[in-house]
Amino acid sequence: MAGLVALVLRGVRTRLSPPPPEPSVPAIEELAAALRRVRPLVLAPAPGTPMARRRGTTAAYDDLLGQAARALRVPDLLTDLREGTDRDAERLRLGHAAVALRDELAVARDIDAQVRVRVDGLERTGELDRER
Repeated sequence: MAGLVALVLRGVRTRLSPPPPEPSVPAIEELAAALRRVRPLVLAPAPGTPMARRRGTTAAYDDLLGQAARALRVPDLLTDLREGTDRDAERLRLGHAAVALRDELAVARDIDAQVRVRVDGLERTGELDRER
């Protein structure tokens, strides 16, 4: 009887408990900064760098690319591929997607800055109130 009650309570608790929280993803700006920092170390390691460090750096870069892909909602095949040409190609694809996003963010920031300057100018002259 006690086992049945425990089983029922566990079932109720499972149905009523909230789902586990989504894993937190760093802000895309933080990911972009980390990718910019690690990318040169992967593409052109310093002469004499031990192979273990090169592989570790590449693994860290791959993890960052995977996080960026999830943040951007881009398909991530990198985690499923073995080392080799296919994985290198996927690494390049995700790297280019990250660079394209960086460029889009820079353009968006420029546009946002231009709009703010225009709005500030209109507020100072009083034209903004007349347009409303």
